[in-house]
Amino acid sequence: MSLVQANSLNAENQEQPASSLPVEIIERIIDNLVLESRHRHLASCALVCRTWLHTCRRHIFSNVEVPKYDRSGVTWPKPQKHSAVIEVLNGNPSLLRYVRQVTYRTDNVYQEEGNEDPSISVLLHSPLVKKLSIECARHTSFESANERGSNFRSLLMHCISAGNLSHLSVTWIDKLPMNDILSNPSLECLVVRDCGYREEERSDTRHSPLKYLKINDHKNMSWSTFQSCRELETLIIGPSCKPPIADDCMVEEVFPNLKHFKLSASHWGDQLATVNQILGGVSLVEEMRLESK
Repeated sequence: MSLVQANSLNAENQEQPASSLPVEIIERIIDNLVLESRHRHLASCALVCRTWLHTCRRHIFSNVEVPKYDRSGVTWPKPQKHSAVIEVLNGNPSLLRYVRQVTYRTDNVYQEEGNEDPSISVLLHSPLVKKLSIECARHTSFESANERGSNFRSLLMHCISAGNLSHLSVTWIDKLPMNDILSNPSLECLVVRDCGYREEERSDTRHSPLKYLKINDHKNMSWSTFQSCRELETLIIGPSCKPPIADDCMVEEVFPNLKHFKLSASHWGDQLATVNQILGGVSLVEEMRLESK
């Protein structure tokens, strides 16, 4: 074998550079890093080449938590004043297209009334948010949220109007605009914890694709609010739903395609009227679970 032939054979046997690997292989490698909770390696992988950079950014900026809490302490965690992720997104708005999930927490202890959270103005330019979680530290009215420094109202309405929201979780919000929420054409999962609804609000949405609904505690809730959710398959009612449902609609009338039903009660004796009212409207389902907590 000549020297030229040997060199040619060695060149053919050499491994391909990372940049020439199929995109599917690159994505699988980086996805496995995320599954193994090795997020700290993503920044290093992003420096390999442009192809790796795109995939790494998709993971690094997919989930934004505002404010970012330091959970190392035993006491209630305080939010960091400045979020590094928000600063990066603000400096490079093109990265906002990677944001898919946003968790926004409000805490009036650390927010001065009337001050606008700068992170909101950044997140309002995220076009493809699919999962949104808003957690208030105390009951806050949706109608006066921005005036009190909670700032979540504009974020929620932005995600609803964008039409990409598939999962929504809200906690401790009064006067929720349920009609606006259910009008989202992509919403499949809704979790409502200790919230109230606009008075005398009835569903004027013709159709909602909602499949999963979980309610923990409620104020002035009526089943007729969810009359557009004809495709709902899973209904979970938490242990704190003490007030009776505010109308005479039956569960099976509102959710004719219901398959999975779960009802929890902390004190069955105190909530017997509500429990009987709910169970009286549930007939044919594939799975029913009753729990006492």
